[in-house]
Amino acid sequence: MFFKKGKKPPRQIIAIGGKKFSGKSEVSNMLMMGLIPETWAQTSTSEILVKRLAMKMTNALDKVITPDDIKAEKEKYRDALIKVGKAIELKEKAALVKSALCLVDDYQRVILDSIRRESEYNYMKEIGAQLILVEATPEARAKRGCKNPESDDPTECEGYNLLRADKDTWVIDNSKDLEHLKKEVVRFVEAYRRMVR
Repeated sequence: MFFKKGKKPPRQIIAIGGKKFSGKSEVSNMLMMGLIPETWAQTSTSEILVKRLAMKMTNALDKVITPDDIKAEKEKYRDALIKVGKAIELKEKAALVKSALCLVDDYQRVILDSIRRESEYNYMKEIGAQLILVEATPEARAKRGCKNPESDDPTECEGYNLLRADKDTWVIDNSKDLEHLKKEVVRFVEAYRRMVR
């Protein structure tokens, strides 16, 4: 395929959504290995939230709180992370996904984890991203540490519900074991390669 001089080919973006503890990050990591890692970048809205919260807490408590401190006890900080995410969203719609994509601006191929809000879903549709929904039963999510898999934050379910209703969303089942998940990811990678030829 030939492009006019100075014109970049369209950016390939794979955007992942799903409920908490469904395995979005695991799928993102597997996709990186299944595609060509040197030509793909990974980015995450969760990473941005964790860094923002660490800065806010460091300023408020007058002691250093690192992103690793928050990651080590992510469930403990989940409500605070949701609050920070909502504040960012109020200032600018889809700001988190836009920021995450800016972090990997040099890459034409990007895997983005994770779509949570309606505005994020809409933005991904607008820019032509391939959407993936990682599904996991409440029982599977509970085994992974989700304290109450039946009560997800309503705001964070907006994206999930839209992805689920979208016939173009690729669904990856992560309710079973790791081998099953690997097969699901391989199935997607093979289909995706055929789609983008």
